Amino acid sequence: MLFKATNGTITLTEYVPIIRSGIKGSPLRIVGAWTSGKKYYDGKRDAENGIFYQDVVLYENMYYVCVNTDSGESDHWVMTPDVATYFQKFAVTENFVADKIIAN
Repeated sequence: MLFKATNGTITLTEYVPIIRSGIKGSPLRIVGAWTSGKKYYDGKRDAENGIFYQDVVLYENMYYVCVNTDSGESDHWVMTPDVATYFQKFAVTENFVADKIIAN
């Protein structure tokens, strides 16, 4: 399930598949607050049970998506997402997909 409606409110659940120009990407996995030293996945390798998740973390009220697991492993995941090259700024709210649907 991607969205759950409760009392007329659409909320995002854990995983969101990204589809751009008809090409399916790895499902996003919102893993919560960024933790130094924790491994994150970029969607290019098996993260769990054969699924290639792309992790999204929250850091200083901004969501960042992991774009390069190899670089993160080389760095031992110590650089914060706002300066690390293996993270990319992604969204301000976890309801970013719901917000886009409602806006359109």
